[in-house]
Amino acid sequence: MQIGMILVLFILLVIVTSIFCFSPIDDDNDSPFVQSTVGFDVVNNSSYRLRFSTRTGPSSIPSPSNLFPGESHHYEVRLGDTLTEFVTVTYNVYDQQNTNIGQLVFAMEAAPGSGYFRILKNNSPVRTETGFLSRTLRLS
Repeated sequence: MQIGMILVLFILLVIVTSIFCFSPIDDDNDSPFVQSTVGFDVVNNSSYRLRFSTRTGPSSIPSPSNLFPGESHHYEVRLGDTLTEFVTVTYNVYDQQNTNIGQLVFAMEAAPGSGYFRILKNNSPVRTETGFLSRTLRLS
């Protein structure tokens, strides 16, 4: 009889502590779910320096902010509850004399398992190349 009472009290203790001590996983969005991401790369094969200016949308920010010739920036776009996420990025373009010679603005559209670039504005001498549904933007 005494062992049965101890077993019942132990079970009640486990139930009560699990109810009052539960805390969901804490992240940036207060969501208990793990968010997936889609990776994108910007590769600078041009002779110009690009400087990251702004970003809108759920993605990482490149570090360092300068994208020199021969270097690349990687972005991770976080997927939320919607089917697709849009991120807009702006780079200022500089020549060898450090003069601002234009701007490059592009969007990254991400969905589970896929993504692509869309050029929104390019008033610089930098040429952009990307394939159909490619997650790599090459600058030349």
